[in-house]
Amino acid sequence: DDDLAEDGRWLSWLRPSPAGTVLVTSRAVDRTRWGPVADLGEVPDLAADAGALALLDRFSDRATAVAPAKRAEAVSVALHLGRGALALEALRDELLAEAARADIILALQPRIGAAWDVVTAALDARGLPEARTLLRVLACYAPQWVIPLDVLAPERLAQAGLPTAAGDADELRVWERALNGLLDVGLISRRHTAGQQVEGVVVHRLVAETARAEADPYDECVLAGAVQVLRQESRQLGWGRPTDWPALRRLEPHVYALLDNLGPAAGATVRSEALRVANHIAAGLILGGLFALGEALIRHALTCANGLADETAESLNAEHTLAWALGLRGELAESERRFRALVRAQRRLRGLEARATLSAR
Repeated sequence: DDDLAEDGRWLSWLRPSPAGTVLVTSRAVDRTRWGPVADLGEVPDLAADAGALALLDRFSDRATAVAPAKRAEAVSVALHLGRGALALEALRDELLAEAARADIILALQPRIGAAWDVVTAALDARGLPEARTLLRVLACYAPQWVIPLDVLAPERLAQAGLPTAAGDADELRVWERALNGLLDVGLISRRHTAGQQVEGVVVHRLVAETARAEADPYDECVLAGAVQVLRQESRQLGWGRPTDWPALRRLEPHVYALLDNLGPAAGATVRSEALRVANHIAAGLILGGLFALGEALIRHALTCANGLADETAESLNAEHTLAWALGLRGELAESERRFRALVRAQRRLRGLEARATLSAR
């Protein structure tokens, strides 16, 4: 049931039953509207491989069922976008008819694109051009992983250097309205993390892919802004403070996605800042005892930042973190080899008595 209380109160018809557990399915994930009697459990989007298992009764084997599962996922996203765009019945009917045909293997990206055009046009009509920019930022992060709302605070977005037509006095309000606009039309959804139940938003994989594919003259600026948003959040978290380790862990998948989305055209400044963010997160993982995860992240970051010179401050700091992680994992020979090379590089770059040189020694 998707019809919640109109006045913002929790659902009056929802009450315990002496017969046992009552299961209610809904797209609504706002806990305050379900009241004190409900335990809310969020179900993530079904992956194509898992969806294929649900279709086995209609197909001869799992491999045959995977393609229809993927197509069903695409139609579901398009329907969701259509639903968010003020009940666009014509679009919904067309997509449902498409889903009913056996030859649905026809190109589905144009179908997603059709819904995308209508929804983004609705945002423009509301005077929210910044919503497109914000969605491009979110598309740089890991799809279907919760992005905490603290990361997307209007103050953070306003300081990220993102393009906007608003004046300084209105900029905070503009980014708040942009985020709410994306939620209103269904391009992003509210979710909570497992465990600590931190509230945030998620972007579906197909929505993120469509957003990244859209031509934008501010591509470099948006990418730099996405890096700065994570940079601001990570700077508030101390990798030496155990209380901050869960928050750093929540950022890990988004750092991976951001690194993967740098692309060959990303400038040295953007790569340098992205490497700095990854190094901070990796250090937190390592101090939290997740040595293998920290090592994997910093290795990936160094690979993705290959456009940087070998002896920049950021790359040398990342090499230090990698050598440190290797030592903690017991790979002492490799750790020593890297530390010796790092000492030589730090001496050339910063001098014999520099703090970084002494730390590497």
